[in-house]
Amino acid sequence: MLLSTLCSACIVTALFGFADSADQLLKRYQMARTSIMNQRGLAPGDLQSVTDLCEELAQWNADHDDIKIIAAELQMSIWLDELAQCNILFGRLADLQPEDSRIGLAWAEFLINQEGSSAESVYADLMDRYPESSEIAIGWVRFLDSRNRFTEGIEVIEEMHSNATPSAEVTEIYADFLFADNRFEDAIAALDSIDTEALESPTLSSKINVNKTRYKTASNLWDEELAIQEAEGINDDLPEAQIITSKGSITIKLFEDHAPNTVANFVSLAESGFYDGTRFHRVLNRFMAQGGDSFSRDGEKGEAGTGDPGYKIKDEHTGDDIRKHFAGSISMAKSPAPDSAGSQFFLTHLPTPHLDGRHTVFGRITDGLTIARALEQNDEILTVLITNKRDHDYTPEIIGGTEKIKETKAIQKKKKLQLKKPE
Repeated sequence: MLLSTLCSACIVTALFGFADSADQLLKRYQMARTSIMNQRGLAPGDLQSVTDLCEELAQWNADHDDIKIIAAELQMSIWLDELAQCNILFGRLADLQPEDSRIGLAWAEFLINQEGSSAESVYADLMDRYPESSEIAIGWVRFLDSRNRFTEGIEVIEEMHSNATPSAEVTEIYADFLFADNRFEDAIAALDSIDTEALESPTLSSKINVNKTRYKTASNLWDEELAIQEAEGINDDLPEAQIITSKGSITIKLFEDHAPNTVANFVSLAESGFYDGTRFHRVLNRFMAQGGDSFSRDGEKGEAGTGDPGYKIKDEHTGDDIRKHFAGSISMAKSPAPDSAGSQFFLTHLPTPHLDGRHTVFGRITDGLTIARALEQNDEILTVLITNKRDHDYTPEIIGGTEKIKETKAIQKKKKLQLKKPE
């Protein structure tokens, strides 16, 4: 059994502790627990003895409501993967300690890790059981945060606190969700509502002040971005693409005016079918999803993340008019070396200003941000469709690999001819 499973189980141990118990059953449990933790799991020869001890604990608990022994049986049942019994024991502990929301949080973690479980229903039940618990509320919004579900997190916090002022900790999380959704002024206002001088935690107070400065910087950049988008909307002729993934469709508006060669490269590769069947080979929660490497296709021999279209393109992330990384930006992946981008790109889950001036932003998501945030490693790019472009050729200037461009153009021409053939 993996240590991660053991650590999940140890939440219950941390709640109650067993060191001070003189009961023989608890002593035997403590010895078994120490052995299992030391060897980082159940050894083959330990299974029967652990099963026997768990049965003895169960017999005792059938006639007693001793919290420590119930918790001991629960932890051993987790080790033995007795899922139904685990839920019964969690329920007993919650009933015996109705004010202790830590039991509920441990129960939630256990349930969410089970196949087919619904985090929404788990936390809905918990919030019904512990309606006054800020720990449960924070646990739920932190879960949403860990899944890039920032917009939902905003809605949950606003609904929970529609008639009451949230705690400073919840407000700080709320502001972070707003920041993740490009709502910078709202994020600043949320932090301004906190009386930092009254906080008992200097760490939280410092974090709030640092974030306020960060949000103000982002807000100024966002004002510039909105002004550019307004100007672009006058002609409304920027190229557009649809990235059709196994999770759904993501619509992209391409910044040809600011990154013309990068856009030409993306359009050219998309129309050649280069991206068809590739996968998002690198996904980091609260950051981005990266794809566009031909080595990520099934059956390819190369290592995903190291491939390119056979050439490189020049960077377009220098100068005063570069586009910045906000939630829903599409940007080129590259090595630290100059002019090392090729075909790989990434979609940002939230603003990532530390990448400004280091990677070329060449578009933004106009529809499907929720889908982009839900992408997981190895989700497939079925195809990339170019749904709008200006009336000129989209042939990129490249570094090396001239034959590759010729090959790409030949593929594009063949595709166009096939589309023109009558049925």
